[in-house]
Amino acid sequence: SEMRTDILSTGSYTLGRAISRWSVRIAAGAAMLCSAAVGHAAPYTWTGAGNNGLWTNGTNWTGGGLPTSGTHGVYYTGSTRLSGTVNNTYTLDTLQFNSTATGSFVINGSGTPTINMRGDIINQSGLRQTIGGTTSATRLRVDYGSGTASRLIDVGSGTIAFNAVIQ
Repeated sequence: SEMRTDILSTGSYTLGRAISRWSVRIAAGAAMLCSAAVGHAAPYTWTGAGNNGLWTNGTNWTGGGLPTSGTHGVYYTGSTRLSGTVNNTYTLDTLQFNSTATGSFVINGSGTPTINMRGDIINQSGLRQTIGGTTSATRLRVDYGSGTASRLIDVGSGTIAFNAVIQ
């Protein structure tokens, strides 16, 4: 694994099994892939309504519940509390910045957090979204696992900046 700072803009990228070697290839077309929610927990939408930006603060999420391992998806909308901090390990099917996201979010890490991606990262906002902080104290690890399934990074008309250890 290595710390990467990469900016992906305009289009879709597929990350395959060789992610540790950072093999990114442009996917044909801009079609979005969707995964079924069968057998997974409900999605969570970031509200940023809590008194801090921690992912473990239930008041930062719709319904006051916390994302858990196996969460179907995490969605960002609006522009409240643009800096969120992942301070636990999560397994997600989707990480998406919706078209209703009117701010540029930064998802930082604290400690040694990991986001285990079983699915896609999608930016529908048209804005720059950042995954991972810029210092060792705010670093985040994004793990795509060793499975054979490809995952999509769809940046739409915006950009996604990765300041993360990607495995």
